[in-house]
Amino acid sequence: MNQAELLRQYRTAANHFLRKKEYLSSISNYKEVIKIGTKDPKVYINMGVAMKCLKQYKEALDAFSVALSLKPNFAAAYNNMGNVYTELGEFSNAIKYYRKAIELRPEYIDALRNLGSVLFFTGKTEEAIELHVRVEKLLKK
Repeated sequence: MNQAELLRQYRTAANHFLRKKEYLSSISNYKEVIKIGTKDPKVYINMGVAMKCLKQYKEALDAFSVALSLKPNFAAAYNNMGNVYTELGEFSNAIKYYRKAIELRPEYIDALRNLGSVLFFTGKTEEAIELHVRVEKLLKK
């Protein structure tokens, strides 16, 4: 089996396990994809998401950082870093990363919602409400 086919098989398996919430199997397969050699930042994002779900926060942040080193303007990586910092209760970091994701993709609904939630829970309700209204307008487009 050639390298491209092996890469495809591991990636397919990893994505399958991630969808089924079988995170350890997913991570294992993503690591095989990385060993074979990939420069695809989505592999690192997906692996980071699985790690976050397993509360492996440092490893998740490392994976998202690699994704950003491969694609510096990857809004999903910033949003996911914000999610980890939210889980850790580091709200100022979470806000910073959500804002960066939104700066890169102004209509990024997940990042807008995530930022709104953190702002609401940190007492910045006016801005949180503004974000909620913005999301509602985007959803009506």
